[in-house]
Amino acid sequence: MMKNIQELLSAKGSRDVLLYLKHNPGATAPMINAHLANKTDLTLTTATIYRRLKDFEEAQLITRLPTNSERVILTFYAEEVLNKQKRWLNMNFQDLLKDLGKYYSIGVPISHEKFTVYPVLKVDVSSPVLGLLEAEKQELAWIQETEGSESVEILEAINKSKNPVLIPYLHQVEGGKQDRTIFEPIIIPIGYDESNPLKIPVKCIERSRWTYSSSRGETTSYKFKSAGTRMASQMANISAKGADQTTVWETVDAVAEELDFGMAEAPTRSYREIQEKSYEKDQEFSTLLKTLSSGLSLKDQVGIICFYGDKCLGIELFGSNNLWSQFSELVLKGFLTDRVFMKKMEIGQKLPDNLKDVLKNEFKDIKVNKGKATGTGDLFRFNNKKWQGISIQYKGNPVHLYATKEQVDILEGRKSRGMPGIPRPQVQTMQEPLVQQQEIIIEQVLDESEDA
Repeated sequence: MMKNIQELLSAKGSRDVLLYLKHNPGATAPMINAHLANKTDLTLTTATIYRRLKDFEEAQLITRLPTNSERVILTFYAEEVLNKQKRWLNMNFQDLLKDLGKYYSIGVPISHEKFTVYPVLKVDVSSPVLGLLEAEKQELAWIQETEGSESVEILEAINKSKNPVLIPYLHQVEGGKQDRTIFEPIIIPIGYDESNPLKIPVKCIERSRWTYSSSRGETTSYKFKSAGTRMASQMANISAKGADQTTVWETVDAVAEELDFGMAEAPTRSYREIQEKSYEKDQEFSTLLKTLSSGLSLKDQVGIICFYGDKCLGIELFGSNNLWSQFSELVLKGFLTDRVFMKKMEIGQKLPDNLKDVLKNEFKDIKVNKGKATGTGDLFRFNNKKWQGISIQYKGNPVHLYATKEQVDILEGRKSRGMPGIPRPQVQTMQEPLVQQQEIIIEQVLDESEDA
């Protein structure tokens, strides 16, 4: 029975091939070979390709290909495309970090004022993973408060789609009882619906609220939505070192201080609200964002490397162009926020002659630790004296990689002036979450056996 063309076009991994054949009915075997090499989902098998050739015939998109042409297509796919996938599956993550140029291409940089953005491109890897922004729009995935929990550091992630869903590292959500940031890249597996939510680790970025009502009195709900703000790379670097809630709050206060924002402008000390207001007030930021955004939408682009003057701020990469397109503006906003800390630094303007070689030197002594991912995939944390980073892989493909280089200690000035801080809790783990009541942190005792 002939398949409906629309069904074929919507089949996983088929759309690009079918559209190509539909618009190129006289395509030769070499032309199809080239298309398969660039566009086909790399998780397909040769048997699947063979079956699809039959489907194409039934849909009258192509006529019967000679046996030798068919063999050429399948042989090319098996020997070339699958070998590329095998290279990724067998890749040692530390080797990738030490030689990014082997796996990625770096495009022509775009500069404005003191910022420079290098596009990073990848052409031979695709990803079945959806992005949270796309999934939210389709109401297939979201983040919500944990019902009945008083924990600041745990939320729930829902995935009702037929694909895994990525929540990038440092992604921010607004609503609930407090705005939060996700402090680990997370891939939500299939099957985690409302009856089986995935518990995820987060940090609070809004100190003085613990109600379903925003700082301006608007009602919020247990269900969060993605925010339009992002933590600066210098905030992320120091927060990753401290890895506790107090340090995150201190970095938020540092941003507010640099922007000269008082309690009247951000009553609940929400980083999201501080940032949103800074975007509105700062015309220079809008110009920077608009100008540098032209370097975010190249074909096959999966990320950027960002510089401020001659200082590298960081690297952020995604597992596909589709994922990058969703999160690219948030990524850029995060790096541009660094100028509030960098403006007093003495910087040069000379960019590296060979960025790939510079990065190889920067990461030559990088240390990598593989850990357990909260959802699915393989989680890697890495660092040396200046760099802090984290990455998650899915079936051998780095779906999200974030690395930041310390250029300035954003808390150093606050410490020297004796700025008041919040007492650091003794315990800060997923097993022993913290309870916030107003601005006081209390250690929560969970050992039920002792209570008994």
